[in-house]
Amino acid sequence: MIRRLAFAFSTLCLAVSAAGAALAVDPPHRRIAIGGDCSGCDFAGKNLSGVVAVGASFANADFSGATLIGASLFETRLSASNFEGAQLTSARLSGVSFDAANLTGANLSAVRGERVRFNGARLSGADLAGARFVVVSFAAADLSSARLPETEAYHADFSAAVATGASFRDARLPQANFSAAMCDGASFLGADLTGANFTNADLRGADFTGAVLQRTNFTGANLTGARGLDATQAGLACGAGVMLPDGTALDECGPRRGARVPRPPAPPSPERVTAEEAMGRITISTGAGAYVFEMDLDALRSAATAQALREAGEAMRQAHEEMRRAAQENAAMEAEMRRAARDQAREQARIALEQLRAERERRAMRIETEAGDNGAGLGPRVRVLVTDDMRGGPPQREPAPRDPAAPPQRR
Repeated sequence: MIRRLAFAFSTLCLAVSAAGAALAVDPPHRRIAIGGDCSGCDFAGKNLSGVVAVGASFANADFSGATLIGASLFETRLSASNFEGAQLTSARLSGVSFDAANLTGANLSAVRGERVRFNGARLSGADLAGARFVVVSFAAADLSSARLPETEAYHADFSAAVATGASFRDARLPQANFSAAMCDGASFLGADLTGANFTNADLRGADFTGAVLQRTNFTGANLTGARGLDATQAGLACGAGVMLPDGTALDECGPRRGARVPRPPAPPSPERVTAEEAMGRITISTGAGAYVFEMDLDALRSAATAQALREAGEAMRQAHEEMRRAAQENAAMEAEMRRAARDQAREQARIALEQLRAERERRAMRIETEAGDNGAGLGPRVRVLVTDDMRGGPPQREPAPRDPAAPPQRR
């Protein structure tokens, strides 16, 4: 039994050593599911690629330097969490809140999301290249030096955001709200800003070369030193009292200029969903009216689909099954250790009993000594009896029986 336990323990040690060596290279983990409240949890530097989180709360959690490539986050709260330097490439986000979170230098390229909030978040130096959002808010967020090339954001709110030096090159931002935003030195090169609102925005030194500015509202904006704004674009944009750097005055925005159009252009996609297809249309009602958007399959169906929820449920079931299996293995190991301890105690008791018996036999034996005259072996003289009754007392001597053939003793 002891040998089997020693072998099992040795095998466990080897397995732990192998696991430690494997973790040293930090390979991508299998998909795991996380739910419930994990506020303040520490995932810094962890590899959570493919993680599925449904209805979870990670407020004030630390994900700095973590890898969440391909993660799926549904109805999850990440307010005030730290994602500095984290990798969220190709993540799927639905109903996720990053309010007041730190995403400085984070990689969110190719992210797909809908109903996502970054209000008051820090995204300076973050990479959102190729991201696609439906109903997203960056209100009062810090996007200084952030990269958003070829980003698509529909019904996006950048109001009061700080986007100094940010790049929106070739981005599609129809109906985006940049009111009171600081976009000095930002690049909108080739961007689609149809119907965008730049009211009271700081656009000093911004680059609008090749940008689509149809019905774009620049009322009260500071365009000092802005580039790429010519007379052709002036005929498309509007802004009461606004002068372009070349001296061209913009027209006042009327009901047909700078107003939100009921149906903005759909993003060009090979998987484009028409208005006749199921789930191919989304209607957003606000105080200013209702706006209808035609979206593509990826934007509407990739997040919070039945398949994604089934995957999340299956991952959670597997996680519970592994936890149950681990508990059984721990119980078996504890039982084995208890059995080994009992066997060892029994062996020690057996050895002690044998020693006690040997001691009793030694103390109970009779030692007879015979001595002759002058040590010549003339016959028995004294027999010494040692018994348990003596309990360590002096040995009792009794006269040896007299041999009739022996000569008389001399006195």
